[in-house]
Amino acid sequence: MSLAGSLEELKKEALKRVEEEARRIIEDARRRASEIIRRAEEAKRRAVEEEKRRVRDEVEYDARIVEASMAARNMITRAKSEVIEELRGRVIELLNTMSPAARLESLKRLLREAVESGVFQGRIRVYVVERDRELVERALHELGLDDRVVGIATLSDDALGGVVVESEDGAVSIDNSYRTRIGTVLRRLMPWINRELFG
Repeated sequence: MSLAGSLEELKKEALKRVEEEARRIIEDARRRASEIIRRAEEAKRRAVEEEKRRVRDEVEYDARIVEASMAARNMITRAKSEVIEELRGRVIELLNTMSPAARLESLKRLLREAVESGVFQGRIRVYVVERDRELVERALHELGLDDRVVGIATLSDDALGGVVVESEDGAVSIDNSYRTRIGTVLRRLMPWINRELFG
């Protein structure tokens, strides 16, 4: 087998392993999210039933029904926010306890995704949180991107990790920070959460 063929096989195997790990992480997150939602749904159901009984006992017909309806909507809105915040907290906890090897693979995937997006024609600048700097340097080297990088700058810790890749002139950037990715995933999950938790 030629060197190019061996490299291609190694790349395919590495990509396969990363994809399997990503699927495992996503499935684990989904299982955890389902459990969180189930508990929140039970708590919400009990709270709503209790609130309904209390409102029925105290409410006088028209004006009080409207008031109770508004309170229930606010309660549902708060419950939705609490579920989202609990999910966000659990995901952040998982990210913070990720092994260095898993974090390296995650960073490599995020870098590869940004670079292979096709929006960067020349050299790039990479932004990372300080704790991931060495892992990103290693990832860039392993991905063969050392010669394309003009610099590595520091993101604030509230980015939680991940990478932001920017064109050398700063005109184009892709935000693959964990905070942004979490926000994107939670926005995508909102219809499902609404349907599952609030009918």
